[in-house]
Amino acid sequence: MEEFKKTPRSLSYRGEALEQIPLTGTTSVPEGGAHPQKRRSGSLIRGFSVLLFAAALAGAYLAAPAVTGLDYVRIHRLEMKGDTAKVPLPRLKEVVEPELEGKSYFTTDIAAVRAAAETVPWVKHASVRRIWPDRIEIDITVYEAAAQLEDGRLISIEGKLFSANPEEGAEARNLPTFSCAAEDVPELLRRYRRFTSLFGDLPFRITALSLSDRGSWSLVIQGPRIPPTRVELGRDTAGSPVEERVRQVAAAYPRMEELLGGPPSSIDARYRRAIAAGKVDRKALESYLEENARAEEKKEPAALPAENPAEAPEAPQAQEALQAGPDAHSPDNDQESASDADDSADSTELEAQENTPTERSEVSHEAAEGK
Repeated sequence: MEEFKKTPRSLSYRGEALEQIPLTGTTSVPEGGAHPQKRRSGSLIRGFSVLLFAAALAGAYLAAPAVTGLDYVRIHRLEMKGDTAKVPLPRLKEVVEPELEGKSYFTTDIAAVRAAAETVPWVKHASVRRIWPDRIEIDITVYEAAAQLEDGRLISIEGKLFSANPEEGAEARNLPTFSCAAEDVPELLRRYRRFTSLFGDLPFRITALSLSDRGSWSLVIQGPRIPPTRVELGRDTAGSPVEERVRQVAAAYPRMEELLGGPPSSIDARYRRAIAAGKVDRKALESYLEENARAEEKKEPAALPAENPAEAPEAPQAQEALQAGPDAHSPDNDQESASDADDSADSTELEAQENTPTERSEVSHEAAEGK
């Protein structure tokens, strides 16, 4: 095969031959070898890499005591955000510090710290984060108490039970007391809010609400000038719901005070045509007002005991009779048996009351509403 020979191309411009002038500064590259300039660049890069690696080793060697001892990154500070009145920092530290002992910024178990913080009373939720180089920050959300159960547990505004000291929360010191099964707590909270709205601007509040095992409702009202007063409501029925009886009590209460000359000692709303009210207990009323006056002088809130409806004092045996109509005392008209709405125990009590109609103070719904 003939060897192909490459001949240089001639350059021309408008038919005239041009002279080819080689570029200055060019270096011929020998066959099979690298360019000398590229070899020098590669050597410089390798040398610089070696220097960087040596510097890194030296830095690691100098920092080894601090890193291996963890003094530089060990947790030294615990910070808390949230309601410090209900959850003081010392109490939180007491629970959380075991999870931080011997731990560093990198080895602290955030989930374990959060779980420990959420065991503290009043803590609803805890958010934990690391802050370089040596801090742990815990942001807590606390429960808001709406009531307390008779066993001492508190009830949140969502209807959830939790354990805490009521004295640590200002709003928890005068909470209403619920008496019911734990599974009925959400329903009692709903009823409490509804009954409170029905009483409106009347000069008292609900301090206790009870739902018996047989489904009978009762509550205790109390105000600055109204001693603890038990209100019997009975059971819910299709024709006479408890909510309607509360509305009737709210409408009749001013009239009852007017007729009795003071707050009634007890109220029974289990009747269909009237509300029975116990006569004013003057001695108990005077004692209560004196106690409140002393508390006011000491700049302390008046005593508002969270009384259980089941433990509220019974109405005095002697009760004043106030007629609302010509037949107000007739057992057939006054006290239509509450047995349709209440259990046999409630019916027995009402039958005993029928035998002493002149010892009761009764206001018909029509009279209470000014009809």
